Amino acid sequence: MAITASGIGSGIDIHGLVAQLVDSERARPEQLLDDRASTLNSQISALGQLKSSISTFQKSLATLTDPAAFIIYSGSSSNESVATLSTDDSAQPGTFNINVTQIAKAHKSSSTLMANANAFEVGTGDLTIENANGDSFTLTFAGGGDNTLNAMRDAINDASDNFGVTATVINIDDGMGGSGSKLVITANETGTDNSLTFTSDPGLGMSTVTPAANAIVEIDGSSNVYNSQSNTITGAIDGISIEAKTLGTTTISVATDQDAIIESVEEFIEAYNTMRGVFNIQASYNNGSPGALYSDSTVRSLNSQITSIISDTVPSATSAFNSLSSLGITTNENGELSLNSSNLKKALDNDFDAVSVVLTATDGITARLDNTVDEYVKFQGLFDNKNESYNTRLGLIDDARARLDYRIGKLEARLTAQFIAMDGLLATLNTTGSFLTQQLANLPGVVKSSS
Repeated sequence: MAITASGIGSGIDIHGLVAQLVDSERARPEQLLDDRASTLNSQISALGQLKSSISTFQKSLATLTDPAAFIIYSGSSSNESVATLSTDDSAQPGTFNINVTQIAKAHKSSSTLMANANAFEVGTGDLTIENANGDSFTLTFAGGGDNTLNAMRDAINDASDNFGVTATVINIDDGMGGSGSKLVITANETGTDNSLTFTSDPGLGMSTVTPAANAIVEIDGSSNVYNSQSNTITGAIDGISIEAKTLGTTTISVATDQDAIIESVEEFIEAYNTMRGVFNIQASYNNGSPGALYSDSTVRSLNSQITSIISDTVPSATSAFNSLSSLGITTNENGELSLNSSNLKKALDNDFDAVSVVLTATDGITARLDNTVDEYVKFQGLFDNKNESYNTRLGLIDDARARLDYRIGKLEARLTAQFIAMDGLLATLNTTGSFLTQQLANLPGVVKSSS
């Protein structure tokens, strides 16, 4: 391999000079590419932030765009010690007088008093436990320790076909200065369907302690009686579940839950303002500096559509309550929303249906917002297309960098060759000059200067 050194003939640092010329040639186009890449990366990041905030905002619209979910009902009981209630989507406003005349109870039976539960063996044979629904299971006790009360308790509880009973051993005073044990078997569920019977009793002497009972309630008078296997009474009143607690009377009421509706509106406003904040940073001027998406026509179009919808009236609205502003939802100078909850409550009291139209109708505010933003943030929507365009342009910048590197490499090689050639020429000229000077000095008649 040939070894070359630059600057021998001229004394010039050829490699340093070439590096400076190459760097100078590279600097401007490389800076332009860096600036374009930085701008595109900022736009991609800003678009991601905006899409995320819009997606969160869209989720907040779910309750308001569904009329059934928007009309929320809540229940109350005048005497919660007697009964409480809960509602579902099918509940309707109303008031009912409730009289709980019987509480549901689970069947409970116990054995006769026995001696030590862990050592005293009862009889041997089969024990069959059955409920009023016809469910049953049978255990066989052969003796030799498997028929103590504790062993029988464990066998009942561990039985694979146990349909729903629990066995317990209680230790009590036998009334004669000593103690004894009883096996207690209880149905896991209340109601007469779970009433228990015991057959082939191996000397346990099972007897009922608490008979199974259903809950019984009177609704608006003794002529309307509802019987329930459990104390959770469903089906008596559409959309209402009553939880009976004790005997007595109470009045239950169902009405629209204004607090829940206002909370949904507040969540919508909070999500909107978060989204608006991202728009204000990324798609507007901030202290004289444009946001990353300020010049993006797709983002500007969406921003304009959202702003227009927020301030619009609802075409299908037929009352004075026909816009967000009429419900107490106003816009400030930054485009953010705020709620006057007192005004919204008044609107709900005065014309609930009109408020529902503004917020939940197919041409209402939230439905139009949902349809509009969905076109942008859905899979392969306008934002995904825009993001793909940005990334394509980044790829083109990478291609331009490769072409720049190739061109600069060729320039560096050419300049290096030219300067080395120049250096060689200078070296030849220097050598020739030195030779001529020496020859001239040796000619006759040449007077040498004294030092």
